[in-house]
Amino acid sequence: HIERNAVLLFVIPVDSEDPGLQLETLRRELALFDAALAEKPSLVVVTKLDLVAPEEREETLAAVRAAMGEPEATGISSVARLGLDGLKERLWQHIQAASTEDA
Repeated sequence: HIERNAVLLFVIPVDSEDPGLQLETLRRELALFDAALAEKPSLVVVTKLDLVAPEEREETLAAVRAAMGEPEATGISSVARLGLDGLKERLWQHIQAASTEDA
């Protein structure tokens, strides 16, 4: 039912050995499955920030963003409940924009 989603969310863990390759692989596989899906609006989320010491989070997140080429990637931790409100706001903005485009 992925076709019915207004926005796609690519989720990459902060401890990924190669976050850029992981994101590229996900996007490539999505495009091979259905080229139209690859054109949908999307957000990239870096998860598991609780694995990183609080004083190192911003630097680590910046490094992961750079490795993926995604300067706007949102960092979250479900366990520690970090960044979830910001992610929900960004998703809502994208959903509203997508529904406006469809109207």
